[in-house]
Amino acid sequence: MNYADSIEDAAAFAKQALDLLDEHKVPATPQNFTVWYAYVSGRYPDLVSMLDKLIESDTDFAVDQHGEIYDKFFSNRKEEEALQDASEQIDVQLDGLMDIINEASGEAKDFQDSIQDGLQGLGKTKGLDGITQIMQTLVSQSKKMQATNNDLQKKLETSSGEIKNLKQHLDDVQKEALTDGLTGIANRKHFDNALRRMTSEAGETGKTFCLLITDIDHFKAFNDNYGHQIGDQVIKLVASILDKTAQEDQLACRYGGEEFALLLPSTELDKAYTIAESIRETVATKRIRNRNTGEEMGNITLSIGLGIYRDGEPVTDLIQRADASLYFAKGNGRNQTATENDIDSPAMAS
Repeated sequence: MNYADSIEDAAAFAKQALDLLDEHKVPATPQNFTVWYAYVSGRYPDLVSMLDKLIESDTDFAVDQHGEIYDKFFSNRKEEEALQDASEQIDVQLDGLMDIINEASGEAKDFQDSIQDGLQGLGKTKGLDGITQIMQTLVSQSKKMQATNNDLQKKLETSSGEIKNLKQHLDDVQKEALTDGLTGIANRKHFDNALRRMTSEAGETGKTFCLLITDIDHFKAFNDNYGHQIGDQVIKLVASILDKTAQEDQLACRYGGEEFALLLPSTELDKAYTIAESIRETVATKRIRNRNTGEEMGNITLSIGLGIYRDGEPVTDLIQRADASLYFAKGNGRNQTATENDIDSPAMAS
C-alpha cells in the first residue's frame, strides 16, 4: 500500500514522464507532470487506460484536457465547486423564504386589522344595512386571505422542492467524491475518512477493528501481457468480490492501482483471518477469459495482510503493520494471508 518509489525508479519514471510531455507538446507544469508520472508508473490503471486511448487516437493534448484529467484523479475541485454553488443556491432559497414569511406576516397583519375594525364597527352600528356591509367586508377580507394563503402555500411547496433537489445534488456529489470511478466501491478519500472515524469510535467504545490490505499478485505482468482493458476487468472483479464480502458495517475500498483495503469493525484478528481466506479462495477460483476472443488467461491470486488496531496508537502504525504483513505474504510465495503475528517488527517488540 506504500507508494514510495526507490530513487532509481523515481528518476526513471520522471524521465519517462518528461519525455512524454515533450513528445506530446504538453507544458511541463506540476499538474501535467503528476498526470504523466502516474501514467508511466502504472499505479492508476484507469488513468493509464484513458491516456492509452487518447494516444492511440492521436489526440492533440490540450491544457484544459489535462486539467480535467488531473481533477478526476488527483483533485477535489469538482466537489468544492459543487459545494460553492450549493452555498449560493441556499442563500437564494433562504432569501426567498424570508420574503414569503414577510409577505405572510404583512397579509396576516392586514387581515387582523380588518377583523378588529369590523368588530369595532359592529359595536357601533345599529342598523341592519351597516351590519350587512361590515359582514360583507369581513367575508371579502377572508376570501382575500384564503387566496393569499393558497399562493403562499404554492410558493412554499416550490421552495421546498428546490431545496430537496439541491440536497439530492449535494448527496450525489458527495457520493461521487467518495467513490472510485473504475470499480464503484469506496475510494482512498472514503477510506481515510472511515479509518479516522473507526479510530475515534474505538477510543470511545473500547472495541477494536482490523485492517485488511491486499493486492493482485503479478498484476503488472498480467497487464503487460493482456493489456490495460483486461487489467481493468480484473480490478473490477476483485473489487466486486470484496464489496460482496463486506457486511453492512464493513467497508471495501480501492486504495489505488491494484491495491484494496477492507475495514472490519468490532473484529478480532482470528475472525479477520477467516474473512481474508474466504476472499482469497473466492478470487483464486475465478478464471479470467477475454469475452471478445474467448481466450483463457488462467487464474489470478491475492496476497493479503492483516493488522489489528491498538488503543491509542497512530493509525500509521496500524497501516504499517498490515502493509508489512502483506509483503510478508508476497515474499513467502504469494496467494496467502499473513497477519501481524507473522512478522517481526519494532511495533511488535515494543
